[in-house]
Amino acid sequence: FVREIETPGCALVYPTGPRSFFTVCGDGSLSLVDLDDSGAAHQKRTQPLFNMAADPVTEKAVRIGRVWYFVSFAGRIYPLTVGPQQAAMGQSWWLTSDAERKAGWRPGGIQQLAVNSQKSRLYAIMHRGGVETHKDPGKDVWVFDLSTQQRVQQFTLKNLASSIQLSSDSQPLLYSIFIDGTDLDIYDAASGKLLRSVAHVGTTPTIMVTP
Repeated sequence: FVREIETPGCALVYPTGPRSFFTVCGDGSLSLVDLDDSGAAHQKRTQPLFNMAADPVTEKAVRIGRVWYFVSFAGRIYPLTVGPQQAAMGQSWWLTSDAERKAGWRPGGIQQLAVNSQKSRLYAIMHRGGVETHKDPGKDVWVFDLSTQQRVQQFTLKNLASSIQLSSDSQPLLYSIFIDGTDLDIYDAASGKLLRSVAHVGTTPTIMVTP
């Protein structure tokens, strides 16, 4: 045992380097933590970067390089670039058009987002409902080009999904699962075609991680 690091009012651990991470705090700020060779923790608190009252974000961010993508309950993407001792918020953008927001479209689920770093693609589980449904599952997956912030594809899953994840190979697979189910569905991420299902992978599945 080397060190206990106190993070009052902040939660979770998002790695930013071999010995650094940040946590997200209740006021929308970040606590940046960097460990030196002796294990001593150097902490820095940023100014609030998220407006948690006006547009709260989920904690299930996805990452490409140093950029973490957080999504709000309403469907706004916040790109956050974080290093060991610095953080900068990029320009936010919407997953939905004005008309789609008026129709109630928003992201939902336990693990709503997945990213393909090789092709700079972001996948999101989408459904229709009010703000209180931000954890509800969906059967629609929308795909966005992160470089243009435009939707480039959408497809409908066979079954409801509360979590999605992508494999990290050159021809990625899309995995989807429902928290109230036990079966894992596997799709071709490029076409949205269902390839196969794996039965009884576990009960109450939530977060999926791939190498």
